[in-house]
Amino acid sequence: MMNTHVRPVRDLKNKYPELADIIRNLDHVIITNNGKSESVLIGFEEFKKYEEFCTYRGNYVINMSYEIFWHIICFISA
Repeated sequence: MMNTHVRPVRDLKNKYPELADIIRNLDHVIITNNGKSESVLIGFEEFKKYEEFCTYRGNYVINMSYEIFWHIICFISA
């Protein structure tokens, strides 16, 4: 089960090994700056899966947009 950890930005410098252990356990860390969420740390493998998902999703949207556009053109031309 994935857990969320919230840590201040100073922990990146002072406690990086601890953060790295958290990430290795497939959890993610929200980094705050002045009490506001600023970034998220995730493991590299998780990041690669996210990139693949975004690429797949983007290609799917592009293909669906093309098909919808093509059907509209065919309908107007008829």
